[in-house]
Amino acid sequence: MKIFSLGNILLALCAWSVSAQVNPFGQTPSAVQNGTGPLPAIRLNNEPLSAVLDIYAQCTGRSVLHPTLPAMSFTLNATATNQAEVASIITAALKEKGIITVLDGDEFVRVMPESWTDTAPFRSPQTNTSPGLTVNGTKSSGAIDIINLPIQQVFPIYAAVAGARGFDQDINYQKVPPVLIAFKSQTPMGKAEAMYALDTLFNWSAGIKVVPSANGMLKVVRLR
Repeated sequence: MKIFSLGNILLALCAWSVSAQVNPFGQTPSAVQNGTGPLPAIRLNNEPLSAVLDIYAQCTGRSVLHPTLPAMSFTLNATATNQAEVASIITAALKEKGIITVLDGDEFVRVMPESWTDTAPFRSPQTNTSPGLTVNGTKSSGAIDIINLPIQQVFPIYAAVAGARGFDQDINYQKVPPVLIAFKSQTPMGKAEAMYALDTLFNWSAGIKVVPSANGMLKVVRLR
């Protein structure tokens, strides 16, 4: 049996199929190419939740949205024949620790504690836009990777994506708590997708909504 640790689980699993798929990590191991050889084993040894969610996102092709989650680690030993089975194994492992997954539109999945009261509206599958973002007049690929930034530092990113001049520095803006925002897109984002992701995280983490203001500005509205 082939054994793959965190660094190369997807190297095997994303390639395992009846006809070999493109391998995002480089060369496809011969044992899993074209669906031949022993099934790859998933072996995780005390890996953090963030690493497990990265694998889950890549196997589902969906960007993960989640509120602040408790620290936890995962040890797994299993086999799978395709990406869907890997996602199912991870879903079950999360469930055992009180974390659920909920599909959101065509591009996202919400990962949250079972006890979480979800107040953010879900995305309609019919509202996808063309991938790629124009920020400050420059076209980008639409990839987003925000790693635990204070929300006050994410506001300018939001304004740039929205094509706004900035935020009104009113009392609601000043009272936003200094929470951290983390988000990594799995697929290229268009403007609507990027704003939706950040809107959802703003709702969960700080209880706020961003709305248009006067003169091309944005403002913060408190939801709770």
